[in-house]
Amino acid sequence: MCAEHCTCAPEKPAPQISNPELITNCPTVRTWFADQEPPAPAGIVLIEHIQPRRRWIIRCDANCHNSTADICSCLCDGKFHGLGEGTPAFDEAIRKHGLAMIAKWGSIGIDVSGLQREIDTWHLKAQ
Repeated sequence: MCAEHCTCAPEKPAPQISNPELITNCPTVRTWFADQEPPAPAGIVLIEHIQPRRRWIIRCDANCHNSTADICSCLCDGKFHGLGEGTPAFDEAIRKHGLAMIAKWGSIGIDVSGLQREIDTWHLKAQ
């Protein structure tokens, strides 16, 4: 699912880190402490997976869509990475890959409602 270095890989144990600044190097994985609320999303959230017990969340959001990094470590497998929210390339990627992403992640219980909303909006515009 994620890049090898990423702490959100399901086969890896939850990190035990005392310094909140050093929680993770992954730009798309956000962790939080037990007495906090999960971090707020950035921009449009297409795909979201929350693990409350392990206190981490991974989102395909503006951190991915507007990224200038070469590597994507979120749930979109690089399909929406660095395209820029609201650009023609971003919209085209949603049209091209959206349904496959919904089938892939939605079938195992990952929240794809944001992606579905974007596809529904595109269909309404096309009518």
